[in-house]
Amino acid sequence: YCLPFYEKHSAQTRAAGKPYAAHLDGRTKALRELIARSGFDVIESLSLPEIGGDLTLGEARAAFPGQVIIPNLPANWCLRGDGEIAASVRALLAEAGDELPFMLSVSEDIPMTEWKRVLPVVARAWAK
Repeated sequence: YCLPFYEKHSAQTRAAGKPYAAHLDGRTKALRELIARSGFDVIESLSLPEIGGDLTLGEARAAFPGQVIIPNLPANWCLRGDGEIAASVRALLAEAGDELPFMLSVSEDIPMTEWKRVLPVVARAWAK
């Protein structure tokens, strides 16, 4: 029932020269055909399977061609060692490819005791 709204407003934002973005976390596989038709330029906060989502980044890229996908940093990565976090970031970057801009958002609750350790590990892995 939301598709007409999204289609209308995606056209309006594009006419104004702005990207149309939506926060779509959770399980999105059942909605992928509708999301692909929505007119979204950016899908922000895609939940990866590690945190309960049902689309991998590769599957989302295939389902939403031309749309920028911004997955959220899985909070459970914060329970891993630095080497495993860095390897996970590098694997995600490899899966993302270089066809479209790519970002990783922090929209999940990172444990208060871990963010000072985890975010620099992510940044260093990203920079390599």
